[in-house]
Amino acid sequence: MIKYNNYYASELDKHAIAITQYQHPNTIQLGDVNNIDVFNNRYSDVDLLLAGSPCTSFSVAGKRDGFKAESGQLFFKFVNALKAIRPKYFLLENVKMSDKNKNIMVNAIREVVGNTFDVHIVNSALKSGQNRVRMYITN
Repeated sequence: MIKYNNYYASELDKHAIAITQYQHPNTIQLGDVNNIDVFNNRYSDVDLLLAGSPCTSFSVAGKRDGFKAESGQLFFKFVNALKAIRPKYFLLENVKMSDKNKNIMVNAIREVVGNTFDVHIVNSALKSGQNRVRMYITN
């Protein structure tokens, strides 16, 4: 079992929070990501940053509003966290999207961490009952 000192989470859905607290009872719930000040040095000891912003604005099945949508702007909260925290490792998950939106994400991450990451496109059907193509950006 992997040991860790603190596990922080930013989630709004009460069911997702309940599952997290059941599986990892010591998780520190931070609430709405829009209200978290990642630049206050409180999180300077974070080694792994995981994020998965809502995909509805990027999905080909959605409205395709991309970064114009409020939910699309949440990606930049992740970029700010990368800048402020400088974790050893990071993983961003989202839906496979247009090349335009993918390039915006990749370039924003590159500005923070350089060319130290990869982009992987994976169909979730490889490991689950869902047939969803996902994009993972990780170092």
